[in-house]
Amino acid sequence: MTQASHKPYLRAAVLAVALSLAAPGGATSVTAGQLNLALAGGTEVVIDLAIELLLEGINGSRGAAAVASVKSGGNSDSAACPGWGCDTGEVKAQATDATGSAEATARNNPPGGAPRGVRAKASGQVAASRAVITWNGKVKAEAKGELPPALLGALPEVGNVLSAIATLDYRIEAMDLSAQGGTGGVMLLHRWNGLTSFDGGVGFGPGAPAPEVLGDLISHQAAFLTAPGMIQATGFSVTDSVSFAIDYAAFLSSGGFQASFEGEARAEASVVPLPAGLPLMLGGLGLLALRRRKGRDTSH
Repeated sequence: MTQASHKPYLRAAVLAVALSLAAPGGATSVTAGQLNLALAGGTEVVIDLAIELLLEGINGSRGAAAVASVKSGGNSDSAACPGWGCDTGEVKAQATDATGSAEATARNNPPGGAPRGVRAKASGQVAASRAVITWNGKVKAEAKGELPPALLGALPEVGNVLSAIATLDYRIEAMDLSAQGGTGGVMLLHRWNGLTSFDGGVGFGPGAPAPEVLGDLISHQAAFLTAPGMIQATGFSVTDSVSFAIDYAAFLSSGGFQASFEGEARAEASVVPLPAGLPLMLGGLGLLALRRRKGRDTSH
């Protein structure tokens, strides 16, 4: 978080950052956290937080879905798993007829196994496909171990705190993203506490055969292999940060706070024109009209 230059800067305490990630790894991991307290009189207190990944794979979940359609019909498949370190397996859908061919694959698993990711492909005259993976979970931020009396004494009283803003540095772990067809693209979306922290896409179409990078993926453009009608990224990951307000009184009384996250990766591909009766409705492949939505407004 950027500190205003006119305010005195006081580091009241540094609590060693500790990650408790007993699983082989989740789709989202948190690497560091800080709590910024704005005090009456213009002083800022910054406290480093210890972060524990709580619920992904326990009360969290992972999902994968694939759908493929051609003029004569289509098929779909999906899977979900709630266990710690769970693997949805590869979900795959294929459809082929005289007018076109469509294929979609999706897999959602911990790092270290088969690649996590989404792939969509369409060819011929009439075909469309979509692959999606989703994940969610929670983290807990708190001070680890016993705190010395001097540190407890340094924490301000509730009445002296004007605002309490938590900042988490997080990573969306590696995945493969691919789309190929006449129109298509990939999208990556991430939210913390319902606020969008990352929203980006790469799309292409008849009017823009060269893929266009949009939103938060603009700064990651070099990670994508692109060509007319095709985009691909292997082992793609994102390191980002998010800030949000917390209840300081609750933090002081309980010694911590929780935050929830959810993510989605999607690949879509189609060959136009699409007839009105096509079983798979891709909604115009909204990647080409992606709106950048940032969830870092700490006033909410």
